[in-house]
Amino acid sequence: MGRAIPEFNSVAYSAKILKDLDKQRVLVQNCNRDYEGEIKNAGDTVKIRTLKRPTVNDYDINGATVVERLQDEARELKVDVAKYVQFVLDKIEDKQSNADVFGEAVRLTSESLGDSADEDIASLYTEVGANQTVTEAALTSVNFISTIAKGRKILMKNNVKNMNDVVVEISPDVYEKLLLSDIAFDQNNTDKLMNGEIGQYLGMKILVSNSIVTSGTGDTVRSYCFMRTKRAIGYAEQIVDSEQYMPETGFGKGFKSLHVYGKKILAPKELVLMDLTNAAESTI
Repeated sequence: MGRAIPEFNSVAYSAKILKDLDKQRVLVQNCNRDYEGEIKNAGDTVKIRTLKRPTVNDYDINGATVVERLQDEARELKVDVAKYVQFVLDKIEDKQSNADVFGEAVRLTSESLGDSADEDIASLYTEVGANQTVTEAALTSVNFISTIAKGRKILMKNNVKNMNDVVVEISPDVYEKLLLSDIAFDQNNTDKLMNGEIGQYLGMKILVSNSIVTSGTGDTVRSYCFMRTKRAIGYAEQIVDSEQYMPETGFGKGFKSLHVYGKKILAPKELVLMDLTNAAESTI
């Protein structure tokens, strides 16, 4: 363990890490986070209530109207994931460095925790139903646009009317096929490269992330990509504590941070799994 440094502002550090987390992540930024302020610790449960659509009835001028009681659905988002980072910087190593090693290590903490959360969101691909899945066992530059269009069609049939609300999160392997397809898309987005955003395609925002689950190697990598609205997946997080401390042994300073969060598919019809396996190109 160790002794905490009295003048250290734990609240300020926790807020900074949360702010830095949002700079690093791709998948988390596209989740519904409306319920985030309701959690404080691991094990908390957020109650989510959504209204069902009212029924449309035929009107008869001579008949009585039917009064419907509004119905809602209650779901739970459990904060069931807890991750932590803890490290110690020796005083001699710190003095021998010209850089702010400790500050850089704290910044890298945000990157590590951010990547871990993104990977957990990506793992939800196993919960997507067959009716919401587009499978292409031999993705090439030739069939790329038709494959993406299939996912777009599923969302449109599920009443997702504004494609500008849709993001497509792909792996670098799938992004290669997008580039090779030589189909015009908005390439004037050099100012939007943060958080993986690379431009618009068929009216949807395209993002690239290394957190997308993949398998295989070489020309036949399989990627489990997402096409979704921001309503599709709920996410809530909190940095429970971030503490700088003095280790009991040795000379130096330590740091530890505890990150808790939960994730859940809230609108399954607004999430399409793009199960894409690359195939080798015959000619480019």
